[in-house]
Amino acid sequence: MKLVVFAASNSNHSINKQLVTHAAGLLSGIGVLETATNSAPHFGADLRGSLSIPRFNDNFDTTSGQLTNAELQAKLEATVATLLG
Repeated sequence: MKLVVFAASNSNHSINKQLVTHAAGLLSGIGVLETATNSAPHFGADLRGSLSIPRFNDNFDTTSGQLTNAELQAKLEATVATLLG
């Protein structure tokens, strides 16, 4: 079984954004993504890849639904290829 999870929002009222902000504060400098990728195997996950999109609003065009940063787009495509491979 393969599970691919993407979560993103540009809303200030998004529950995901509130949870990530709160979690980041609780983790005292440890990245949320790093924590998730490091802990996933302990819960039986077969982690094949991860990707963080920094400054999401600067690197994603909400109108077209596409990344605007070519380097991040290439990393996304490589990560998805790994997940599907």
